[in-house]
Amino acid sequence: MVTCSNIDSSRICDYVQYKSLCKATIEPLIRQSKEANLKDLAELALKVASSNASAVMLHINHLLDETTDTYVSQCLSECMEDYQDAMYQIEDSLGALDSRGYDDIKTWLTTAIDNIDSCEKEFNFHPLRINILTTINRTFMQLCNNALVITNLLAKTTK
Repeated sequence: MVTCSNIDSSRICDYVQYKSLCKATIEPLIRQSKEANLKDLAELALKVASSNASAVMLHINHLLDETTDTYVSQCLSECMEDYQDAMYQIEDSLGALDSRGYDDIKTWLTTAIDNIDSCEKEFNFHPLRINILTTINRTFMQLCNNALVITNLLAKTTK
């Protein structure tokens, strides 16, 4: 059984599916706060996902300003809505950490991933268009997945 006492915060990335992404995004933050517990790590993971979503929304805004293609513009607008919804899910998840609402966090992070999966599919309806957001969508979904794993570990330790 996983307990708080047997999880070394500096090795949290060993537990997640997307280890290299975790090492690039969460490990540097862990080094800055050497006394991080599992709840702190879950919060960090959620904040990293939130920050990434904010950056993606800025990128989508830039793309919307630049595109003259009506279909691409429509897809990007739908994706912007998907990212806004995902941001709300992450914000709700951050709020639920203190009240130990781990089942809610699991639901909200899964919904955030599903939102961006919908964004990914937006471009599939036109056979000649490629999704210009595929790489950043994948990164966001992986960040959410890592946050979900860390939160699930936290949930196991507090039962």
